Amino acid sequence: MKKEKMALAPFIIFIIGFLGIGLLLSVTGNDNPFGAINPVVITIAAIIISIIFTTFKSKIPYSEQVSQYLEGMGRKNVLIMCVMFLLAGAFNEVCKNIGAVNSMVNLGISVIPVQFLVVGCFVIASFMSVAIGTSMGTIISVAPIASGLAVTSGINESMIVAAVIGGAMLGDNLSVISGTNIAATESIGVSAKDKFRANLVFSIIAFVITTVVYIMISGSLDISADAISGDKSFNLVHMIPYLVVIIGSSIGLDVFIVLLIGILCGSAIGLIEGSITIMSLSEHIYNGFANMTEVFLLTMFMGGIAYFVEANGGIDYLKEKISKVTKSATSTLFAILGMGLVTDAATANNTVSVLAISNLGKSLGERFNISKALIATLLSVSTCVMQGVIPYGAQILLAKKLTQSDVSTMSLTVNNYYCWILLAVSIVLVILKGMTAKKEKAAVKSN
Repeated sequence: MKKEKMALAPFIIFIIGFLGIGLLLSVTGNDNPFGAINPVVITIAAIIISIIFTTFKSKIPYSEQVSQYLEGMGRKNVLIMCVMFLLAGAFNEVCKNIGAVNSMVNLGISVIPVQFLVVGCFVIASFMSVAIGTSMGTIISVAPIASGLAVTSGINESMIVAAVIGGAMLGDNLSVISGTNIAATESIGVSAKDKFRANLVFSIIAFVITTVVYIMISGSLDISADAISGDKSFNLVHMIPYLVVIIGSSIGLDVFIVLLIGILCGSAIGLIEGSITIMSLSEHIYNGFANMTEVFLLTMFMGGIAYFVEANGGIDYLKEKISKVTKSATSTLFAILGMGLVTDAATANNTVSVLAISNLGKSLGERFNISKALIATLLSVSTCVMQGVIPYGAQILLAKKLTQSDVSTMSLTVNNYYCWILLAVSIVLVILKGMTAKKEKAAVKSN
């Protein structure tokens, strides 16, 4: 078997293993089939099986394979991602323990007119996810509140909880401190600022359209005036760390610096108020690191797989095959978008998906001088769209567990308007960007 084909072995084994086990557990009735087995374990198993298989089926020596995997794990961009994940985890944990998350949710609820609870929950989830950089954290914080509001107001629970999932995926895609964004920018080799600006066009258009749709729906809802009750206290000071991160990233500060300032800011607020101590602060920071253990290890091992595939010609092999059907910038952009959708549907993990196909996406884009910021955006957008609508994805499964009635995962998929609208917006923008690239190429030739 050709060396180039054999180079794809670890990636293929990982996809088959992850998808196969997930489908098998689905058939057996497992409530969380794609989350029941840790992806890190599957990644390690894929590497080991691949080494054994490749040693016997190709001319790549065992020692050379091991060296390539280790070299890939220790590459600069992989280590940068790992450190960023640790800092993001510490930032989220510190903010949670000073009461920043509760303050943000209560602020949003206190200013929402009763008639617009659905759009309000969507907006709250959107801003919170951009601030904290995690869709799961946003869903954990906002979904139970949205579910309770649905019960007391008579709103369709699937609709309001799905609105929270949509808002959560907005930040997962756009926030400079989200795992998906860090994976996309570092693996493609583009600054967080440039990717943020390119991504903002996609997200803002989809956000505005989704907001208008929810406002139109809200006008026909019959909602109880007593829907919003209970403690809605908040402290604006607690939200300063989030503002620091959002403003700092928007003006182009390095993500390392932004996260460190955010951690110091949150720590200072907690220490001054007395909500945390020096001892508890160290514990919170370490807990934040620990919360990122899975994605840390996953990034490291996937970095090894990516380098092995690239070093042995796997990327060039796939590029050659895909290039036969991508004859323009438009078709290449659609190929990158499609790869993200398909890979996430198979892995049910958007960060893993981005890490798995980023090198191929970058290589394809170079043929038509497609900007790295746009490539990173399409990978991030496509994987987040799919992650937000697959019924077996962690976000929908978590949201379902947090609802007060027995809503179906499929109803949450159907009612996640933001993700479907973001996909439609992405398709339109890809067509427009492809047409622009074609005109620019024609202008260059005429000159």
